[in-house]
Amino acid sequence: MLKIAAATLGPDPGDMISELFEQCTCLQIYDGDTDELLDVIERNGKSDAELARILTDMWVEAVICGPLQQDAF
Repeated sequence: MLKIAAATLGPDPGDMISELFEQCTCLQIYDGDTDELLDVIERNGKSDAELARILTDMWVEAVICGPLQQDAF
């Protein structure tokens, strides 16, 4: 299964993609094969590096977002 994350400004499908990864309030995780929403990770004070680590642990292969700063990259 291909997993794709969208860095968004809200938890609902269709919420805007944030202009910068650092501004996202949620990460929406999708099955890239079926477009099914699998999970929503809310920032809740997590750093960019923590969010990136969560994506790595979940085996997410792509992230749709604006530019990344060094901590998240």
